Formats: sequence, C-alpha cells, structure tokens
Amino acid sequence: MRFFFSNRSILLLLGAVCLAAGAQRAGAARLDDRAFNDLKNLSRTFVDQGGPERAIPILMRHADDPRVLGLLLNYYSRADRSGEFVALAAAQAAAQPAELDVQIVYLQALHRAGIVDSLLPVASRIIAATPDSSREAWRTVGGNLGSFGMWGAALDVFGRGRTALGDKAVFGREIALALTELGRIGEAAEELLAMIRLSPGESGKQKQVAYRISAKSEKAKKLLLSRLNGSLKKLKGKSAVSARSLLMNLALSDGRERQAYDHFRVLLKTLDNKRARRTVRIFIGRATKLSLPGSALAGYALADTLELISHEMALMGRAEILLRLGRFPQAEHHYVELTGSGSLSIRALAWRKLGDLYLNKLNRPGEALACYRRLEETGGLDKQQLLEAKLRIAESFIRMRKLDKAGELCRELLATPDAEPAETSGALLLLGDVFFFSGQPDSAAEKYFNFARLNLGDERANDAMGKLYLIRQGRGQSSEAVRAVGRALFAARGGDIQQASDQFAEVLRQQADSLYRAQVFYQMGRMYEREGEYTLALGAYGQLAGEFAEHQLAPLAELRMGIILLDEIGDSASARGHFERVVMEYPLGVATAQARRLLRNLLDAKL
Repeated sequence: MRFFFSNRSILLLLGAVCLAAGAQRAGAARLDDRAFNDLKNLSRTFVDQGGPERAIPILMRHADDPRVLGLLLNYYSRADRSGEFVALAAAQAAAQPAELDVQIVYLQALHRAGIVDSLLPVASRIIAATPDSSREAWRTVGGNLGSFGMWGAALDVFGRGRTALGDKAVFGREIALALTELGRIGEAAEELLAMIRLSPGESGKQKQVAYRISAKSEKAKKLLLSRLNGSLKKLKGKSAVSARSLLMNLALSDGRERQAYDHFRVLLKTLDNKRARRTVRIFIGRATKLSLPGSALAGYALADTLELISHEMALMGRAEILLRLGRFPQAEHHYVELTGSGSLSIRALAWRKLGDLYLNKLNRPGEALACYRRLEETGGLDKQQLLEAKLRIAESFIRMRKLDKAGELCRELLATPDAEPAETSGALLLLGDVFFFSGQPDSAAEKYFNFARLNLGDERANDAMGKLYLIRQGRGQSSEAVRAVGRALFAARGGDIQQASDQFAEVLRQQADSLYRAQVFYQMGRMYEREGEYTLALGAYGQLAGEFAEHQLAPLAELRMGIILLDEIGDSASARGHFERVVMEYPLGVATAQARRLLRNLLDAKL
C-alpha cells in the first residue's frame, strides 16, 4: 500500500519519525518497525514528488540501520550516485563488522558501482567474520554473488558452506541452481535427486530447481525428465511421492495433460486421504492457473469418484470452469442441480450463481429475476446478503427495461430503517442509472455524486463521477447529446452492444466540432471495457487521447489503455509506455498517482 500526504502532514510525520528515532538513538542502531515503515513511506512520498535526491537527506540520519542503508543504496543508484554511496556503505561496514545485513549492503554497493575486483575479497571477509555454524552468512553471500552473475563463485561459497556445516542436505537448492546457470545440467539433476532423497518434504525448493532446469533448454528438460522417471523405480515412500509430484507439475507446465493426469491418478491411490486432498487442490489449482480446463475438470471428476471431495463441491468447481470456457448450458445444468442441495448455504450460492449466469452471460433477465427471488426466499441470508439479492433484482428489472420497478425497489432499499448510508449506497448507483436511462440526467447526477461521496476510491465511484461530469458538461447546447448517451448506455446494459455503438457514433457525428466528444469517447471506452471488447475500448480511448490531448480525460484514457494492456492483453511493455506518458505529460493529472504506483509495481516485478 502506498501513502500520499499533504505538505503539512509530511512535516508532522517527519517530526514523529525523528521523535521515535531519537528516543532510541542511545541504544540499538535499528529503528523500531513502526518508525522504519513511517520513514520508508515518507521517503517514497518525497521521491514521488521530487525524485530520489529529495529522499536521501531524511534517510542519512539513520544510515546505521541496515534497512535504511538498503533504501539509500536504491535511491543513490536511481540518482546515478552509486560510486558516492560506496564510501558511506564502507564506513557503516567498518563500524558494524558483525552486522551481516550492513555487510551485504556494502557488497551490493560495490557491485552497483562496478567495483568488481573488490567483490570476492569482501565476500570472503564477510564469511570469515561469521561463525561456521551460521547458515545465513553462507546463503546470503552466495545468493548475492549469484545475483551478480558470478555463479562459479556462488557455487564455491555454497560448497564450502556445506562442508563447514557438515550437513549434506544444506544448500541443495542453491547448489543445484548455480550448477544450472553454469550449464552443468547433469550435476544439477543429480543434486535435485539428492534433495528428493534427503529432504522429500521440501517440495517448494524442488519445484523451483526443476522449473529452472526445464527452462534452460529443451535438452535440459529431456535430461531432467529422464532422470526423474528413472528414479521412480528406485525411490520409496515420501521420496517417490516427491518425484512423482514433480513429474506431475512439470507435465502440467508443459501442457502434457495426459501424462500429468496419469501421475495425478497414481498419487491419489498411494496417498492417505489428507495428503490426497491436498494433491487434488494442487492439481486443480495449477491446471486452472495454466489454463488447462480439461485437466481441471478431470481432476474434479476423479476426486469426486474417489470421494476425496464432496459431490456438491465438485459440481460447483466444475461449473466455475465451464463458465470460463463459455460452456454456459453445462454450467447451468450443474447450478440447477445444486439448487436442490440439502445445505442452505450451497443452495443460496447456487441460486445466486444461476441468476448471475442468466443476467450477465445469457441475457435472460427474466429468468435471472426468478433466481434472485428464490434466493431472497431461501432464508438464512444475513443483512448484507439480502441487500445484495435485492440489488440484483433491481439490476434485473433494468435489463428487462422495467425502469419503474427498478426505481421503486431502489427507493425501498434507500428507506430501509437503521441502515447505514454506505450499506445501501449500491441502490443510489442503480437509481442514478434509472434516472439517466429514463432521460432525467440532472436527477441522475445527484445520485451519482452521493454514491461517489460514499465510496471514494472505488472504481464504481470513478465511473459514477465520469457520468456526473458527462452530464454537467453536457448542459445547455449538448443536453440532447447527454440523453442520447444515456440511451446508448441503456442499450448496452440490455446486451445490445451494436445498437449502443450506432447511437454513440451518431452522437459523435452531431458533436463533430465539440469538446464534448471527449466525454463520449470515454463513455464508449468504459462500455467496451465492461463488455470485454478490449480492442474496441483501446480504440475509443486512443481517439480521446489523440484528439483531445489537453483534455482532463486524456490522462484517464491513457491510464485505462495501460491497465487493459497489462491486465487483459499481457503486454507490459506497451502498458509501461502509457503509464510513463501519464506521469511525464500530466504530472498533476487525476490519473498520475495511480499510474506512478503501477509503474513502480512493474519495476518491482521486473516486467
């Protein structure tokens, strides 16, 4: 989570940090966790507002804290002052020779500054100053050398660490990864097999090594699979299970669904129920994540047959996968069966899911309404669940073009005795839509404003504010255009995207020389985005940004394009370009803070 402060609050927080730090200066070098987190957030705010140079002075007072020293390393590097930071890190390393974290920051500083000749002597000094019984020094030094690309040196450190500690099982993952990076695949595979024999329960480490070897080359993958398959004849007990689990996961990752299922089937026969159920969760979860719906469906079916999960849980899981596949009739069949469940909670969930399917996928609002009514009658719903059911009923009325009934239900919800305004705010949004779609934009604007006020920061609140600005800026000469946009959005809400597109096109034709076109383009983009028509959404946002680069909606359009490219299309490079454009060209724009956060997330994830 990121924090953004006014100038006054920055000064107050800086004062609080200094007081908290001053209270402990006489003792430990480290700040307490709260003081450090406040200082870190404060430094990031300074960086956001003026770059890394602004954050350095407030951190320098606490450079003896290893965590602060690490922040300084990052900011000095971003300010192209890595060489200058080396002197600071060296002084701290000399002052705190037993503080491993400080020594590691010094090692990293040397690497950032390109002082390569000093890396190995400093690494050796760090290890020599650490007791032989400390695994952390060997692991941390070797890991950093590996991150610098010095895999031979890293391998030497891990090997010497294993000897010093007298433990054949220690550093198995680290040694195997180093061998892989050095291209010594056969040795890496043997190290992995040793890990399986000596520490069969450490599946996470084994997977990491196996995936790294597989990614090295096709030849490396074949060698690894050959060694693992061969090991099944020799390994027993937990070690055999570990090897087969690895083979199952590797087959899934490679899209070899039949082989993965075969390993899965054998595992379920050999494991006790508790571990078998865990394997079911792993197999189905990984198959789903890798977009292998056939494997996930087969996993549910086998687990159901072996009674490792309940029949109803299998039906619910299969229905969710069928929904993603667009196989709506089959999903509908499962949900209908679940509406007869003896469990009240499952029955209620099935009615809701079935209603959502009819409403959002099959465009059958009448049947959706019937499902939501049954959900309402089911009983056992808490206050919030009952409210959500009624909101879905109101939405069904809107889709059925029964605006009067939708409006009546929304007013009923807003008049609920003892209800908090935030609890019933969803009815405000729907009532705003009822007014907008029925040609009463000014009444709609009031509801949109009140909803946004109660839900600041929510994406639905941003959409409500977008419609509010559309209405306000369309008063006067563009008032008929506002109503036309309302009619277009009403058509889209009912599932007629083509009619909506035609009506938007007509509005744009009539507003050929008007700045109001920017508002229309933005609403078009949001409509297409909600409907999953991402190419059309990018086109609408692109026209807005290209035709109205100075408009207040331009940075929002750039932001939305970046989010679509990142989250829906997976093009992080293009997404970064849009986020950077927002930050550079609209530094005070409404989208800048979010674009900056997304850029930082991309940087942290190295995308």
